[in-house]
Amino acid sequence: MNDFDNIIDELSDTVDYVSESFKEESLSYINLFTDYLNECYVEPLMDTIANESNLVMSAKKFPVLVILTIGNSPLATVIRKATGDTFSHSSISFKTSLNPMYSFGENHGIPGKSNISPLPSMGFVKTHPKDILWHSDIRKVPYSIYGTLVDYDTLNKMKNRLEFFLRNAFELKYSFSQLVRVKLNITSHSEAKWFCSRFVAEILNAGKDLPKDPSLYRPQSFTELVDMVLLHKGPDLSMYQKAPVEKALKSISPKADIGEAK
Repeated sequence: MNDFDNIIDELSDTVDYVSESFKEESLSYINLFTDYLNECYVEPLMDTIANESNLVMSAKKFPVLVILTIGNSPLATVIRKATGDTFSHSSISFKTSLNPMYSFGENHGIPGKSNISPLPSMGFVKTHPKDILWHSDIRKVPYSIYGTLVDYDTLNKMKNRLEFFLRNAFELKYSFSQLVRVKLNITSHSEAKWFCSRFVAEILNAGKDLPKDPSLYRPQSFTELVDMVLLHKGPDLSMYQKAPVEKALKSISPKADIGEAK
C-alpha cells in the first residue's frame, strides 16, 4: 500500500510539474502574442488617432478674451483717478461663457476659488459673471470684452502658464506697490505678487510676445493691442450673455472653425 501511495505521489508531482511548465510556456506565448499585437496594431492605431486629433485641433481657432471692467469699489476708484483711464480691472477667459474668468484682485472667498465666504481677500481669483463679485443690487459693473482667435499651440502655451497660478493660488498675493511701479513705468518681476493687468498680460505674452514687459500693462492698455478686437460691451457684467461675443468672433474670421478650450 505504501508503494502504491508513493507511485501516486510521484505521478501527481509529475503531472503538477508538466502542468506548471505548460502553463509557463503558454503564458510566455500569450505575452509574446500580446506584445506583437500592441507593437503592430494597437500602438500604430493609437498614434494615428492622436495624430488625427491633433490635426483636427490644429485646424481650429480658439477664443482668448480679455474682460475690462469699470469698478466703483474704493480700490477701483483710486486706480482710475491715478491712471486717468476708463477701466480699473482686467480678467482673462478662454470660454465665451466667461466661466471661468481669471485675474488678481478682490475675491469674496478664498484665493482661486469661487465665492464661499462673505470675507473678501486680495489675490488670485477665479470668477464668473454670476459671482457675487459682479452681482449686486446696489451697483452695476460696466464691461467691455476684447478678444482674438489663436491656434491650438498658442492656446496651450497660455494655459500652461496659467497652470502656475492655479497650482499656487493660495500663496500668490495682490501687489499694491506694483500699481505704483506701472504708473512710473518701472517693471516688476516678482513671482509671488501680481496685479490684474500684469497677470493678464503675462498669460497673453506666454502665447505671443507682447510689445512691452507684461508688468507695464494697465487694463486700458489692452484696448491698444493690434490683435485685440472689441467684441462686445454692456452696462452690467452680471447680466452677460455669450451670443453677441460668439457672433463677433465669427466675424473676425468667417471661415474659421472656432473651438473652445477645455
